[in-house]
Amino acid sequence: MADLSIFPYTECAQYSDGVFKRGVRSALELYLRIALGVKDELLRIPLETAADVNTTLHGHAMQSMRHMSDTWLNRGLETSAHLFETELAQYNDHFQEVRGGLAAMFFIAIVLLLVVVYDPLVRSLDDEFKKVRSILVIVPISWLEDTRVLADLVKAQATS
Repeated sequence: MADLSIFPYTECAQYSDGVFKRGVRSALELYLRIALGVKDELLRIPLETAADVNTTLHGHAMQSMRHMSDTWLNRGLETSAHLFETELAQYNDHFQEVRGGLAAMFFIAIVLLLVVVYDPLVRSLDDEFKKVRSILVIVPISWLEDTRVLADLVKAQATS
């Protein structure tokens, strides 16, 4: 970023009735108004000679525009852009912190669900499965011969 200390604040504050005190936007609006005025002057007056054009392009309005762009306006826009970039970087840092916190909370919630809900459910189903398997082992063989589905289930359990 350009060194702004080479231009004293008092000179900046006094320039064009203190237009820079109201911010870079006001100064830019003044610059554009002056530029539109010069454009209108060039379009309105029938400029027949190069001297007429030269007089308009070297008039007070153009000198004021050059002085604004050479000194204060460029510096003001650079400063404004730098401040905006700094603020945007701060917002981005804050957003990254919040996003990281939310991601951590999400993963903690997933782990808690696994520990509190899923693990007890799986253990309960495993216990029930073991109970059913132990009950099937004591079923008499005569019943198994009568009930084909039950026999297939016992055979499947015996092999696993």
